[in-house]
Amino acid sequence: MKKREKRLVILFVLVVVCVVCFAVHRKSKLSDTQEKSNVSMKQGKSDILDVDVQEKIDIPVTDRKKDDWQNHLSELDEDAELDPENPENMIQKDDEDEAIAICSEDKKYTVFVRNEDPQVLHIYNSEEKKLDQINVTSDLATDIMTLEWFDQNQVAVWSHVNPSLGCLDIYDVNSLEKVVEKYCSSYSWTEGIDTLIYVEPAPHFSSDLGEEKVLNIDDEILYQTEKNELISSVDNNENEDLAIVVNKENNNFEIQSTDLVILNKKGKKYKVKEKMRLEKGAGREVNWVNNKKISYSSKKEGVNKVKKLKNN
Repeated sequence: MKKREKRLVILFVLVVVCVVCFAVHRKSKLSDTQEKSNVSMKQGKSDILDVDVQEKIDIPVTDRKKDDWQNHLSELDEDAELDPENPENMIQKDDEDEAIAICSEDKKYTVFVRNEDPQVLHIYNSEEKKLDQINVTSDLATDIMTLEWFDQNQVAVWSHVNPSLGCLDIYDVNSLEKVVEKYCSSYSWTEGIDTLIYVEPAPHFSSDLGEEKVLNIDDEILYQTEKNELISSVDNNENEDLAIVVNKENNNFEIQSTDLVILNKKGKKYKVKEKMRLEKGAGREVNWVNNKKISYSSKKEGVNKVKKLKNN
């Protein structure tokens, strides 16, 4: 019995020694692996930092912003230029701060809007080296969507209200005063504020479709659609004739037909002179080419078609 007990004790001791040795070996191996991983991570982090620093050194931030701004102006108006003596007065934009901008024909004014201030109109006077701001705060309008020169000293600002309605504000860039405010779906003019016309749409998503109106600057009705007829676009010419694209829709807002309606002015009233059927859904844009031809956008994007008037 004593020999057997001695063997069991020796066997137990050997087992304990083996377990302890294995645990120590495993811990040592894990420690080595973790140390190598930490060294690799530190090296990788160092490489990333080195790349970032190198990129910042290689790309002058100020020059990049000015170049981007210059390129953006060039796209909108190829003759527009920064004032090289006072570039700090101009907008400083980067990849996250896009802008819309227009330059006046005489290069005196540059008007622009930044994404970070979508309701602020910036007006830069290059002759006086002065930068003014106007808060465009019409009751229902939100972000400014487009800018265009109404004339040499007045800028038209189009702001979003809802998918079928916007707000047209016209500002005098000298006095910084608002001279016109019209809620409409589209507008047009030829020369001078007296030639402004605009479309008063039906209420957005109204179940009572149609009866949309074209009005003049004095809010007088020049044309009104029938029930279930919506105005897609409108344009006027130097003779004050009107070209209007009208869509007839069903109660599910599906277009059933599209017509081009031509109106001539007789005294103070307008009379329908001609009506032409267009391809269904065409005419989101319409323009007078001359007093005898009308250009309109087709359903195919980027393609315009021309209609010659029969009675002119």
